[in-house]
Order: sequence, then structure tokens, then C-alpha cells
Amino acid sequence: MEGGVGRMPKNITQYNLLISCPGDITNEIKIIEEVVEKFNQQFTNSLGLSILSRHWSKSSYPQSGGKPQDLLNEQFVKDCDAAVAIFWTRFGTPTDEYKSGSEEEIQIMLNSGKQVFLYFCEKPVKPGYDPEQYKLVEELKEKYKNKGIYWPYDSNESFKELFYAHLTQYFLTVKKIDTINSEIKPKLVLKSISCDNNIVDKLVVQRYIVPNPMPYKERLKRIKNKIDYINTIHF
Repeated sequence: MEGGVGRMPKNITQYNLLISCPGDITNEIKIIEEVVEKFNQQFTNSLGLSILSRHWSKSSYPQSGGKPQDLLNEQFVKDCDAAVAIFWTRFGTPTDEYKSGSEEEIQIMLNSGKQVFLYFCEKPVKPGYDPEQYKLVEELKEKYKNKGIYWPYDSNESFKELFYAHLTQYFLTVKKIDTINSEIKPKLVLKSISCDNNIVDKLVVQRYIVPNPMPYKERLKRIKNKIDYINTIHF
């Protein structure tokens, strides 16, 4: 509030971004949060576009009456508009239907026709890794090899550059900008007066026939009377 005048609130279009990855992925989660924050700082005010990251560590809550992954799916996974999934040496804990929760989350998003940013870390493997888990990661990479939906990276810096480029490229398409602009722009509502003096939600064109003969001043007077009548109507 400045000088007693408040700013009008803006309409913000918010997208939920799911972060899905096994336990050996840590630095990348921080990078994702940094990239999302940078994106919001650049485009929330200018385009009314915001991204909210969702991850089990901050978006889930204790709940009984169901299996863990099913509960997570209902709590926030299915409500996400896009997902970023990352794998390195671990594949994750199996669920009832899939070999890991991350794989199930990816499949939920793909089955719903939603965007999945899939990345495979190619940093040097640390000693003591689980070869069975690593094998499952390689199998997933082979599964999507020819579908063009994943990208490899070998450092935190390269991942940050890749993810920022992909995030902005996806959310700042012409189609999405047009959608956003149509949502934040005021919409003009056209109304008119019908022949029986009722307000209608369409344009009514009436033919005006000047009475003949009629003095010029009298015609102006009648036109002015009609204008005065219209001005008395409150929409």
C-alpha cells in the first residue's frame, strides 16, 4: 500500500511440478528448486505464470488407510501438471505394480498425457553401489531410448543448464503464452437494447427512419432524448 492506493491483484496461472527421484539424488533437488525460483522471478510478474514444485518430503502428510505410494498419488502426484524425474545408481523401492515409486509416478504422468522431464546422471559411480539397482536404471534408460524423452548429464552445472532450458522451452511456448494472456486480460462484454427496450447479450441493429417532414431541430431533440434515456439505464 503506497500513498493510500492499493495495487490490484494479478491473476496467476500456477502449474504443479512433481519432483520424482530415488534416494541417491540430492544435489539435483536443490538445483530444481533454484531453477523454479529463477523461473518464477522472471515470469510471474510479467506473464502471470508460476511453478510450484511438489516432492514427497514437503508435499505429503501422514495418512492411514492405504498403501504408501497410493496415498502419495492421491495426495499430490495426480494433481501435478508436469514431472521431472532423475536416476543415477538407484532405482527405488518397489510398489505393488511397478519396480519403484518413481517409475510408477512417471507412468501416471505419461498415461495422463502430461509432460515428463526425464534425466539420467552419468557422473562416476560411487563405490558400494547396488548393481541390481543400477541394472534397473539401465533397463529404464533402454526402455525410453528411442522415445526422445530423456537427457543424460555428467555434472551439476550441465544439469542446471539443461533443466532451465527445457523448463522455459516447455512452459513458454506460444500456445501457453496465448492461454495465459487470455486468462489475465479483461473480457469485453457487449450488451444492447432490443426493440422492446430490454437489455440483451447481443448486438441489436435497429433501423432508424427519420420522420418526414420533421424540422432539423426536432430531429436533434428526439435523438438527444433517446441518448438521455440510455444514460439512465444502469448495467
